[in-house]
Amino acid sequence: EAMVEAKAHYLCKFKVYSGKQPDGEYQVFNSPDDIVKRLVEPVKRSGRKITTDNRYTSIKLAKELLTPEYKLTLVGTLNKRKPDIPLEFLPNQNRPQFSSLFALHDQITLVSYFPKLKKAVVLLSTMHNDMVIDMSTNETQKPEIITHCNDTKGSVDCNDQLCATYNVAPEEELKDGFWQHFSIF
Repeated sequence: EAMVEAKAHYLCKFKVYSGKQPDGEYQVFNSPDDIVKRLVEPVKRSGRKITTDNRYTSIKLAKELLTPEYKLTLVGTLNKRKPDIPLEFLPNQNRPQFSSLFALHDQITLVSYFPKLKKAVVLLSTMHNDMVIDMSTNETQKPEIITHCNDTKGSVDCNDQLCATYNVAPEEELKDGFWQHFSIF
């Protein structure tokens, strides 16, 4: 898990997943919400925008990040199995391709977009509170929430690629195979 700046792909913070923790003073919880809250600790109350994938995005987390303790907005894809998603937002045969449905409630916007027939992409945003279609997407008529998410979500993937390409280990440790035993991401 990593927090990466969206434009420069600068790695701000990462956490190594260490499995279930034993009871005690150093115990940490590894629920998706807990992971995100630990990662955003350095940017709390900064008004920054956080983009997450469907493993981490939830309405509960979005509401919590809006509180005065965090003051952060969230944009991310939602897992279609989440019980909070209205049935109309899920894949069905009656929705035309490139159509969008929006739901706005308490500073949270949900959008369901059909890029293909019978396929829905559902996103949540506390940054967007309107039903704007990005006109630069032409005939695909993607909502602005989706284009924002697409523009920002690739930074972790890019950072992973850079880490795989460039090795900063001292040469003697590379010869010993020392770094081959550790996985950072």
